[in-house]
Amino acid sequence: MSIKKNDDLKKYYYYNSNIMINMINTLIKSNDYIESVSKLSVEILEKIILFAIDRYYYTSKPVFNDEYYDILIDFLRLKNPKSAILKKIGSPVISKNKIKLDYWLGSMDKIKSHETRQLNNWITKYKGPYNISDKLDGISALLVYNNNKIILCTRGTATEGINITNLIKYLKLPNYSDILEYCNNKNIHGKKNLIAFRGELIIKSDVFNNKWQSIFKNSRNTVSGLINSKKINPKLALDTDLVLYEIIDPYYDINSQFKIMIDMKFNTVYNQTVQELSFNYLSNYLITRTSQSIYKIDGIIISNNIFNERNKKGNPEYAFAYKDILNDQIITTTVIDIEWNISKDGYIIPTVIINPVIINGVEIKRVSGHNAKNIVDNKIGKNAIIKIIRSCDVIPKIIEVIKPGEIILPINIEWKWNDTKVDIQIINTTNKEVANYLLIKNIYHFFSTLNTKYLGKQNIIKLIDNGLNSILKIITCKKTDLLNIEGIKEKSALNIINAIKEALYNVPLYKLMAASNKLGHGIGQEKIKLILEQYPNLLIDLTNWTKKEFIDKIIEIKGWDIKTATLLVSNIKKFINFYEEIKDYISIDLVKNNIENLSLSNIYITFSGFRDNEFQCLIISKGGHVNTTITNKTNYLIVKSHNKTTEKTEKAQQINIPILTKEEFLIKFYNYFN
Repeated sequence: MSIKKNDDLKKYYYYNSNIMINMINTLIKSNDYIESVSKLSVEILEKIILFAIDRYYYTSKPVFNDEYYDILIDFLRLKNPKSAILKKIGSPVISKNKIKLDYWLGSMDKIKSHETRQLNNWITKYKGPYNISDKLDGISALLVYNNNKIILCTRGTATEGINITNLIKYLKLPNYSDILEYCNNKNIHGKKNLIAFRGELIIKSDVFNNKWQSIFKNSRNTVSGLINSKKINPKLALDTDLVLYEIIDPYYDINSQFKIMIDMKFNTVYNQTVQELSFNYLSNYLITRTSQSIYKIDGIIISNNIFNERNKKGNPEYAFAYKDILNDQIITTTVIDIEWNISKDGYIIPTVIINPVIINGVEIKRVSGHNAKNIVDNKIGKNAIIKIIRSCDVIPKIIEVIKPGEIILPINIEWKWNDTKVDIQIINTTNKEVANYLLIKNIYHFFSTLNTKYLGKQNIIKLIDNGLNSILKIITCKKTDLLNIEGIKEKSALNIINAIKEALYNVPLYKLMAASNKLGHGIGQEKIKLILEQYPNLLIDLTNWTKKEFIDKIIEIKGWDIKTATLLVSNIKKFINFYEEIKDYISIDLVKNNIENLSLSNIYITFSGFRDNEFQCLIISKGGHVNTTITNKTNYLIVKSHNKTTEKTEKAQQINIPILTKEEFLIKFYNYFN
């Protein structure tokens, strides 16, 4: 997904509000919010997150509390670490008062109280003294003094914010002449402006509780409502503070920054300097500051006190945000059983069934066991006493085994350890029950990956039980086939047929390859997309590569290693055979950001009377579209010879679509292929 122009943002970010709100309410009211979110596709997760961001930043009525929102973000990060949403900081700016920021206003990497290794690595790299400051839970802002003007704007997307200079008169800031005099006396002058600061717009906790709590959900949303209101509420504006925590331009070590800001009479965040760091110290310090701060805080910021160049993108390495795990987010419980489930790849995955517990209002009955090695090594079994955490890690997670339990590995099924001795997998896939289970899993995976409506797991089981027991049989089935199945009526049959046609139209190649599940365990859409971005003509190129050359090319791509590349190369023929089987019933589209630069991007082609996979791939590699039927978009019908008449040739003649042989087409578009 490419997010560039504001017009594109508007088209992409606005959805039917009622549909989104209903979907969100259904999630919140579900018996197991985490389980419900875990089942969402990447596309739906992104839509909900963008909708939530929009409401969070641009209205005073958020659709999620922070905890629910963080769960969505962590699931998206888990399912698609390269999602453009994760790279996009803040919310897209669609205000009339938008302004391009002079500086990159990034965020902070977070270290949580159980992440010992991360903290130790940071301390090893960055020596003391360290500055510790409150991380205020407000609205981030940029304050600029230059050319006799004071400008205030929100952080927005980190590069583009909202101009809120009209609030300055309510914020009790030092006037321009005083700042100019101070800067001249101290020989201070930034590269882009006289001086620029970063701070947080926030309301004191007691002021919010006494005056605004009955109107707004929390202090942060109170300030958000002020910023985005068409009319300023003077009383609310007067209750709002701008609390600074950084000089952006010019740049100094952090302690010098605070000294300058205090000398200038700005309101600054509470901070102190320490020589050494430890988890115990940070945890106790955060507890103290949470209770003593006059503002609401959601962590603390730790930075080493030397001069560091500011980041022009991403987050700084020299500082981080520390967030503790609250006691009510960790709980002790007992393991009831281990549930072993077979994945679509034949791996046997453990789920830990526990005595139900409630953390932050959410009942938790199941926790991931991750893999068989984790279960065996940590003796997680029946009657084990464990500690689980939720919220900071979002997905319920076992963090400690207090008392070992009785390990029970799968019974009544043959299995073996895989090569890495991490997972176990089934041995006898020809067992009728196991084979049927895997068949259901794989067919369901195919259609769910292609976002096919009306083909949920129960309908897939119905189809399989009635003889439609392969992907090919399902995509070629007719209405009469479906009407013979109990429970499927006329309307449902039509819905399924149309949904299949829609799902198979212009499928991105990376999505089809992932949906096929032919390439091996752990090879999904995002990993495949990385290859196709590098080699958009992969299905043609690989015919010219040896196995070793193929592997060597793949491992050069970030995110791929020798083991996974070898797995893909050894299985690619399985995908090609699968594609050959279904190609007459599916049209392929390339990754969209490649198509725009290819020469046949507006050409739609249909074949009649012959199959030629290499030729079809060649057309697609140049951006062309290959459809199985003639539509009003079709530009050319390609035939084996002009001597044979078919339904397609008759239809093409009726609507004046040019009919060419393969050779004639290649001559006509010679320059496109050479």
